[in-house]
Amino acid sequence: TVTGDTIVSSKASAAAAARRANQHRELEGKASVVLSGVEVPEPREDPSLKVRVDPDSGQTILCGMGELHIDIIHDRIRREYGIETYLGPLQVAYRETVLNHASVTETLDRTVGERRHVVTVSLAVGPADGGSSSGNSWAWRRSSTDQGGEVQVPVELKAAVDTGVQSSYYQGPLLGHPVQGVATTIERVSLEPGTSSAMVSACVSRCMLK
Repeated sequence: TVTGDTIVSSKASAAAAARRANQHRELEGKASVVLSGVEVPEPREDPSLKVRVDPDSGQTILCGMGELHIDIIHDRIRREYGIETYLGPLQVAYRETVLNHASVTETLDRTVGERRHVVTVSLAVGPADGGSSSGNSWAWRRSSTDQGGEVQVPVELKAAVDTGVQSSYYQGPLLGHPVQGVATTIERVSLEPGTSSAMVSACVSRCMLK
């Protein structure tokens, strides 16, 4: 015998086990047809329909033009595929933005273990050139000493600031919705030796939320 063998006491038991195995395979074959997935109507048939799969929950999310539009798509899936699907509560994809310019300075002073991390960030935010419908952007404040129009910043510091700015764009300060149409200018970043990049990112994010 090898792993996976079924040991029985009689030929009748073996025949019964074989029948159950065949029935199980038949059920698996039917289930594979049912669970093969439902193809949502092609977006080219309805350009206003957006379909995406949530990477965390695995749910198929339909984005449409309103409740009536989603109900029509839901009805098409039921009629054309004969499958009853669950349609969760409709959610509005809110976005946050800024209307005025503002400047703020934040200092983070924290001791982790035996190391002290101190960083101060000054930045300014305001509406992007394209308005609230445009994307987000950020840049360093230029000075007369910058050569070639580019601010000379260490790579690690630039990456830490970028992480802090981008994380704050994902969750706005009002209701926690993504932020769009915002332009950020980093005016100054000063830190003491030994301060980690994670602390720089955290300070930038806290400064943005203000």
